[in-house]
Amino acid sequence: MRNMFGINASMSFSSQVYDGDCFRTKTASAETSGRINKAQNDVRSCEENVKANPIFVVGAIITGFIGACALMGFFNAVERDYIGDPVTLIIVSALLFAACIVFSVLHTKDLDKRKEESDIPLAKKELIMAEEMAKRELGVPQNAPKIDVLAQVYTIDAKGREKTISGATNTHTNLEFYCYVNGTMLCFCNLHYVFEVPVSSIGAIEPQKKKASFPNWYKEQRCGQNPYRQYKITYDSNRRAYYCKYVKIYIDNPMGQFYVAIPNYDLETFCRALGINNAVM
Repeated sequence: MRNMFGINASMSFSSQVYDGDCFRTKTASAETSGRINKAQNDVRSCEENVKANPIFVVGAIITGFIGACALMGFFNAVERDYIGDPVTLIIVSALLFAACIVFSVLHTKDLDKRKEESDIPLAKKELIMAEEMAKRELGVPQNAPKIDVLAQVYTIDAKGREKTISGATNTHTNLEFYCYVNGTMLCFCNLHYVFEVPVSSIGAIEPQKKKASFPNWYKEQRCGQNPYRQYKITYDSNRRAYYCKYVKIYIDNPMGQFYVAIPNYDLETFCRALGINNAVM
């Protein structure tokens, strides 16, 4: 059983398709795909060019580091009777950690402000227009919700062994798809292709014990804010890896047996699109 959105990177780039390509029914025109790709690259380029005030970054690092040193000094003074006043050390530590938080908040606000004043809004406006053109071309309903799907990029060696290469620290790569039902078909659309799976082929929804890790966060709200806070999504210090629970939705079809992996924070949206109750997580 394969991930419907798995990609075999052992094949030449021009030959690479999703493992569930047998479900592909529509393809956007070259003009539309090219416009979307250009708009996405422009947004990414604008975001990379926005730099926050280094004072806030340096301030957060220095106060956090010295605060940690003061905290260790406090424990040493209490437990091993080292030189130092425990009361003074814990107060200094608390003040420095508070300063670190302030610097971090200021860094976030400054970065958001600089993004608003950059070319990012114009680039995003062009991206929205390109996406609307693709939705009309591919027949995606205007009210179709967008969800994250967990894809896997892998290679197969000469001995037939499969190795995931989604990233050095990630188990998956998360991709955005519009998800909706069209007649008897469950549709997934990434604005380049439409994949249609018969609703009758959808089987069990199985929660996975291990968490998935993936590199991107696409939602407008941060993962620590509502409505996503309840899903206990964590991330590394560089926000290059996000971690959360996920489910596998099994597909049993004459064209093959597959599954679609969906993170817990989008399961409810998926179930609502499919018209079923979410009683899994």
